[in-house]
Amino acid sequence: MELGGNWGHFARDIPIALALRERGHELLFAVRDGPMAQRLLAPHRLAYRPAGMSSVPLRAMTPPANYAEVLLNLGYARVGALHSMLISWLALLDHHEPDVIVADYAPTAMLAARLTSRPLVAIGLGYELPPPLHPLPSIRPWDPVPVQRLVRSEATLLAATNVAVDALGGAPLRYLHELLSSDATLLTTMPELDHFGPRSGALYLGPLYSTPQPALTVQWPGEQRPRVLGYLHPRTDGLHALLNVLGESGASILCIPGPSPHNQATHTRCHVYPDALDLDSLLPQADLVITNGNLTTSTRALLAGRPVLALPHVVEQQLGARRIALLGAGLVADEARTEQVLRSLLGRLWLEDSFRRCAGQFAARHAGYTPAAAAARASEIIEAAARDFVIPNTIAGCPT
Repeated sequence: MELGGNWGHFARDIPIALALRERGHELLFAVRDGPMAQRLLAPHRLAYRPAGMSSVPLRAMTPPANYAEVLLNLGYARVGALHSMLISWLALLDHHEPDVIVADYAPTAMLAARLTSRPLVAIGLGYELPPPLHPLPSIRPWDPVPVQRLVRSEATLLAATNVAVDALGGAPLRYLHELLSSDATLLTTMPELDHFGPRSGALYLGPLYSTPQPALTVQWPGEQRPRVLGYLHPRTDGLHALLNVLGESGASILCIPGPSPHNQATHTRCHVYPDALDLDSLLPQADLVITNGNLTTSTRALLAGRPVLALPHVVEQQLGARRIALLGAGLVADEARTEQVLRSLLGRLWLEDSFRRCAGQFAARHAGYTPAAAAARASEIIEAAARDFVIPNTIAGCPT
């Protein structure tokens, strides 16, 4: 793991790691966030070691328009920094000699795997593993981004990458999407919710997740309706207005990790928790779910047949929220997140049957999905890559 933050990446990798361990394999996580790894991996007795990355940006491409510009912002066009990161990864691979590398939002690790010709499995959401196009697609489809800009950004990054690759004796990349090529790509979402739309022939596992322990198990207070379940970033724009609106009626339970931005005792109908919650016990009785548009939690809501209100915090969530809205199973709050606007959006989701119907249709389409089967499927594919087996196409209980 190189990019991304919070516990989402660990949460989806832990079930796969545990499934692999049950199959008799030894595992080692290479992470950039040691404290988070200690918190989430240590309870499962999963070993880890630090893996660094560049933190010195080359330039401010704000906001980034595609995956190439995300990497440019992180300094990946600084040849010296990229070369140092590759040397670090190559040393780690040489020391541990893994039979297979599983990369979760880790482009430098993927490049190191390419240089060593080791088996590689990539896992992530569509945003983290964009389709193999030239240039890589825009992550801001709502803005008119000139294709020439995407081509120039990709050329800048590709030139720097090839200098570092050549210095290490590797074959140059022709296109940037080759940086993300692997023996198997596992998308941890459903086709309808891929940030870039459904891909022909792609391996969609569905959402993989685990809850950080110890997790709180809470119950819905009383019988008030609607029951609104939320999982939001503490710096979400409009959060204070949202809490005021939720305190007016119904019953609300929100997980807002970290220090509470609001006195949860302000209104007894709105309960805010700063620690992880057991969502499985709450989702079946919720009427609505509020997220930042992060697809794992949002998909869990849709699989339970619950419509979603999304308040995106970053561009990846904005893309995910748009997919939910296109399904007709939710709404997206734009930049005007006043109490009046949020009250209207919540009212629509509660009163208009179409949102619940579309969420229910999504749940029906994926009624056979189980996270355990998805983790088992991933472990089989990873094992197959390590042993050069044929990758299975279907496993009972998982979407194809």
